[in-house]
Amino acid sequence: MWPWNPFPENHISDACDILHPMNVIPVPGEPLLLLEPEGRDGPKAQTVLVVADLHLGLEASLRKVGMHLPSQTSARLHLLLKALKRTGAERLVLLGDVKHTIGGFSRQEREELPRFFEELLSKVKTLDVIIGNHDGGLKEVTPEGVTLHKHLVIGNVGLTHGHSWPPEEVMQCEHVIMGHDHPTVMFLDELGQRSFYPCWVKARLDPGKAGDRYKNARPGGTGLVLPAFDDLGSGTPVNLEGVKLLGPLLANGVFELATATIHLVDGTFLGELRDLKVTDPTLLREQEELGPAGPVASPKDGDGPEDGKEGGSEE
Repeated sequence: MWPWNPFPENHISDACDILHPMNVIPVPGEPLLLLEPEGRDGPKAQTVLVVADLHLGLEASLRKVGMHLPSQTSARLHLLLKALKRTGAERLVLLGDVKHTIGGFSRQEREELPRFFEELLSKVKTLDVIIGNHDGGLKEVTPEGVTLHKHLVIGNVGLTHGHSWPPEEVMQCEHVIMGHDHPTVMFLDELGQRSFYPCWVKARLDPGKAGDRYKNARPGGTGLVLPAFDDLGSGTPVNLEGVKLLGPLLANGVFELATATIHLVDGTFLGELRDLKVTDPTLLREQEELGPAGPVASPKDGDGPEDGKEGGSEE
């Protein structure tokens, strides 16, 4: 059995699509999310694997700052293929920032991405990509069979990368799933030694803040921020006092962060975010300069590309 469920108290009831509800289940020990259809049959009853923030090609940016690493694309592909086999997922959703370079491609990305997509297409029935702020021009290297979206609704689950405001249909869902922030939790010992661990962030919708933007956001809705699949970027220590999370939903308090619950990737429950705060002014300055994805020349948050299907998709 799965070690934890981030939504035990409102599993599938009163979904935005009550005919096609999905169970939301983190994959044990992995920064991956599984959406399992609840008691339905037919061609659309697919188990869905969701992964966020791969940042393929990050190694090229790291070389510019003196860190020389071989390409990690094959290793990440291997991990994804293993997860697909283990979970039995027939559909894969890449939740944005598949590539790292903003505003173009590195030579590595242009060479490796088509093969990456082709290999995944050979293992799943459906492959969806939700465009993130690093994914400008991605359709140039996506083979036939890969579907690009601005956002996606599957049953009672809304999926969005997190760098821009999602539409009403996403916010009407019971569960809103996003990436973008590369969340980590920081531990600081008595000698000042820092340790960082990727984490899941689960937060409740704030009806008042949501109402400033949306007419029909779902009361009682829950947001879940996925850990990044990329393990080379710096990440965002969500419990660092003064750190600003990215993306309009979190930066504007649409999902309440103070009472958000934090789980490590292995399912360990750490508590509410407000009880986990640590202070480190030096790290805060470094974090503001570097950002969650590591070194990259990037536009301001929210200014990234939005290419994909106009208006997103709903099922």
